[in-house]
Amino acid sequence: MAYLYAWTLVLATVLGLSLSQDLFYFNVKPENTDAVEGSETKLFCDVSDRRHIAFHWTQQGKPLQNTSRKYQEDSNLRILRVMRGEDEGPFNCIATNVTTEFSMESQEAILTILWIDEKSSVVLKRPRKEEITMGSDVLLKCQISGNPTPKIYWYRNDYRVFPVNSNVQENGQRLRLSNISAEQNGVYSCKAENTAGTVESSNNFIINVKEPGFPHLQEDQFSPYQLALKHEPARLNCPFEDAARIDWFTEHAKLPSPSN
Repeated sequence: MAYLYAWTLVLATVLGLSLSQDLFYFNVKPENTDAVEGSETKLFCDVSDRRHIAFHWTQQGKPLQNTSRKYQEDSNLRILRVMRGEDEGPFNCIATNVTTEFSMESQEAILTILWIDEKSSVVLKRPRKEEITMGSDVLLKCQISGNPTPKIYWYRNDYRVFPVNSNVQENGQRLRLSNISAEQNGVYSCKAENTAGTVESSNNFIINVKEPGFPHLQEDQFSPYQLALKHEPARLNCPFEDAARIDWFTEHAKLPSPSN
């Protein structure tokens, strides 16, 4: 009986120790996080009692393999450069008692990646360019994507075009110009912004309606870009016909004429 009592006491002690070792919980849980594409982010995880605890992470239910870009750091998960299509998750943190092999899995954490296209352009949706004449209705589109949906601003010759009579459509991506005239001639560009950043269109659209009494741009002689060597002279051409006077500007500041 004494031996039986001793073994019972030992077994109870071992079981009690085992149960006490498994009495832990997540006091820091990974949470849904927003991160800008290309930036660094971290998911946090910890338990109330770290004795004999080993941590590992899963992504989409599979063990996460450490890489130089995404790896476990202590009990946390660190991503040095967030990438679309690679890091959305879901992620789980798993804590295991290496003595008893008892494991607990945290709640899922989703990474919402914020991004915006690096390039944007203004394209003509209708009519065809050669069909744009006085009185035409013109529809332009700012081609840009992002998450969240970017806010679009339109510009004509670098001056803001404000919405009038619902001429801006589809969250600002489309600009409708009705009954076009030479007064609306110019270079149309767009700017897009969201929490991931701001992008200005690099390929823009020129509206160049010919109308008596208005200057007309000779597009076949015009180039919006010119290559120049540093510290060397450069010559810019402004090929307008029927222009009474031509002024030059830089960043909206008028340049002095040669006569001055």
